[in-house]
Amino acid sequence: MPIGASSETPTVLTRKFKRSRMPDIRKSISPNKEFDKSELKERLTPTQYRVTQEHQTEKQFSNQYYKHREAGVYKCIVCGIDQFSSQTKYNSGSGWPSFYDVMDKQNIRCRKDASGV
Repeated sequence: MPIGASSETPTVLTRKFKRSRMPDIRKSISPNKEFDKSELKERLTPTQYRVTQEHQTEKQFSNQYYKHREAGVYKCIVCGIDQFSSQTKYNSGSGWPSFYDVMDKQNIRCRKDASGV
């Protein structure tokens, strides 16, 4: 799985010249930014909320970006920052979108995942 998240986290894919529907709140964003949980529950799908806020994972081989091949940028569904480029996407065989690099390392917070151990 890509660094720091499942496919539900970087769910907004935009073409190079297409505007995202997410609010432009990047000026105040950092990987440590807190968001109002009730607002997120209204804005996100139940799966998106569980994945981004409760550290859960959606079922592999079934998410909308697993076989997505369109060129563009994957953005965080919560804060709108660019996370991954489609140019760095590859098929890892894991059932989730995988990327070998991030757009900006300062916008990504990595944590060790020992849930499967």
